[in-house]
Amino acid sequence: MCGIGSCVPWDISPITYAIKSGASFDQWYNTVANLNIELPGELSLVETPPGSGVSVFDTNAFFPIDNQGFGNTPGQQHNYHFTTEIHVKFTYQAGQTFTFRGDDDFQAKPDDSVRLFVRAGAIIPEAPVVQSTRDVPDGPLTLTVWPGPDCSGSVYVDDGESFAYLTGKSRRLSLSCEKSDTSLSLQSASVGEYAPWWKELRIVLHEVPKPPASVTDASGAKLQHSYDAAKKTLVVSVPGGLTDFKLTATW
Repeated sequence: MCGIGSCVPWDISPITYAIKSGASFDQWYNTVANLNIELPGELSLVETPPGSGVSVFDTNAFFPIDNQGFGNTPGQQHNYHFTTEIHVKFTYQAGQTFTFRGDDDFQAKPDDSVRLFVRAGAIIPEAPVVQSTRDVPDGPLTLTVWPGPDCSGSVYVDDGESFAYLTGKSRRLSLSCEKSDTSLSLQSASVGEYAPWWKELRIVLHEVPKPPASVTDASGAKLQHSYDAAKKTLVVSVPGGLTDFKLTATW
């Protein structure tokens, strides 16, 4: 519990909460005899307004298990003793958005079963999460490559807070890839004067049909890499804050 300028441990006496350990936490979202029970159900989304193409479920009185499970909360008209876990399967189309809200603890958590469709030829940059554009990300710059026609992408960086970019204090990386029957290469050419924040590049190459015989940079030096046969994905680590480079995987 925190006040202004200080924090002290919580002191809840007598103990009234139910989650006291890892074992009791594991009972949450699992059926446990005489303690917790799963009640499957469905939520129907309605096109709102009609003809808008927007499907909505929205209520200010969400009590989906009244008179079910262990019954309503004693002395109350509703069953307040529940949490909700929702699973949704959908085909994502570019431009679609999802909006969620809740009046209490709420978390939207896509897992590994979510499938995103990516344009063939896309090069997607990813950086560690920061709270402000002025913060320096802690970790590598990841470039995920999906080979295909017009394989290209770009990365732009500046200080994130000033107008120095107007005088050239920025940098833009122009990325491209080429794939043949026996190789896949990625190259970058940059313009600008701004020093990159990353100290390592992490390159994720998709559609690599088998373990590579070699993975090298423009000078022929071997690069550290790992291969996932199930996903046909090659991950290459390139040390240093490089902005202009070329790497080639050959199989």
